[in-house]
Amino acid sequence: QELLKTLESYFRNFGNLRRVSEEMFTHYNTVVYRIKSIQEATGLDLHDADQRFLLELALYLHRYERRES
Repeated sequence: QELLKTLESYFRNFGNLRRVSEEMFTHYNTVVYRIKSIQEATGLDLHDADQRFLLELALYLHRYERRES
């Protein structure tokens, strides 16, 4: 759950980890750790625009599916 919230904040803040940290009231290093965990779990590199888009699209579809249920 925290990883999803972190990822949502990451996209909302255009990848600015300082802003993510401030928005979530979470230590910067914790945010960095969570982003690394997301990249490891998905096998995607958030520095790559195409891969970042795929992950953002998947997150959008996940949120949409939850609303429809």
